[in-house]
Amino acid sequence: LTISVVIFNVISAMFVETTMTAATELVHTKRRQRLQDEALLGAQTATIMKRIMEISGNEIPSKLSESLEEVVEVEVDISVIETAVQDPVVREALVALDIAAVDHGRLPELFDPDNGGTV
Repeated sequence: LTISVVIFNVISAMFVETTMTAATELVHTKRRQRLQDEALLGAQTATIMKRIMEISGNEIPSKLSESLEEVVEVEVDISVIETAVQDPVVREALVALDIAAVDHGRLPELFDPDNGGTV
């Protein structure tokens, strides 16, 4: 009877380990697919850019892609980025891009590596 219990426990442990490994791989596969989704990246990036432009008081083109040359010339104060990362719409877009909520507060310093005060 003791050997049967030991064998059952070993088989159960192996089953649980295999199940957990498969579940982890599925999570990683789905994450890789999301990270490679250009439509998702484009839509969420556009959402973030529009909110930053709104918060900074800049004019928002109806289609960012058609005004790319103008958009890349926009310079905003780092305080705008600090405000934007607290905005619920921006936070939702960042989470959709798999940027962890704990990292949102670090984004302003990452966007301004030279500490010039503008992005």
